[in-house]
Amino acid sequence: MNTQKLLQDFQSVYGRKEGLRIYLTVTPGILADFSKMLDHAPAGKRISEEYLLDDGKSKLVLSGIRTGSSSPVTEAVLIRLKG
Repeated sequence: MNTQKLLQDFQSVYGRKEGLRIYLTVTPGILADFSKMLDHAPAGKRISEEYLLDDGKSKLVLSGIRTGSSSPVTEAVLIRLKG
């Protein structure tokens, strides 16, 4: 997952300062939640989940594959919903 690209996506939706704030406050919890989902998935299975942000402006779509001991998030896409 390219975290720099994800930060840029947040900033393009919310503006530079607000995008950074949202990225720093919201993303860690979402990633922790998704990592738990991956940990409980069967090895080799692709898992995807959508997280709607509270303001309704965007959603973060994560997907990944549990590969055994590690469960990497392989893709993160921020989708603008309004505005």
